[in-house]
Amino acid sequence: GAILAGWRSGVVLARWLAFVDADGAVSAAEVARVLGLVCETGKAAGYFASRNREAGKTIRRRWPRGQLGCVFAWLAGRLLGLKTHDSQCGFKVVEREWFRRIDARVRELGFCFDLDVWLALREQGAKVAEVPVDWQERAGGKLKLWRDGAGMLRQLWCLRKKYQVGKSGGVGH
Repeated sequence: GAILAGWRSGVVLARWLAFVDADGAVSAAEVARVLGLVCETGKAAGYFASRNREAGKTIRRRWPRGQLGCVFAWLAGRLLGLKTHDSQCGFKVVEREWFRRIDARVRELGFCFDLDVWLALREQGAKVAEVPVDWQERAGGKLKLWRDGAGMLRQLWCLRKKYQVGKSGGVGH
């Protein structure tokens, strides 16, 4: 919710809105690299960081969290029709004008907020680019499987219904 409140504040005059998790899992050097890429290309409405070893990136993550992340990405892909390696990496950049177009549509305040943004952009015909980043797990993460897992599954299902994924004319087609 804090990210959306900041983006909605109206004080931002920059072309791009962004956030990065404060835990340092994505290094300042990676943030600078991705922001440079965004400024250089600027062809997508959104740039979503992704933890993707297959793209040659270094990912340091404990086994259970990594496996659960893969399962969540698979579920998100199946339920929401997204072709993504990792939707939950804590670094996103969205063009301000595109965010203004979708702002009223984005309501998710929990861990699936990024998926709500992605689906709203897609619904409007915007391009979202997944950008692989180096990532180092840090202690003290806020996500707890037993506490948050069921809620995240419910959020996925609500997003599927909201965007009518899988139905004729929905964003999944």
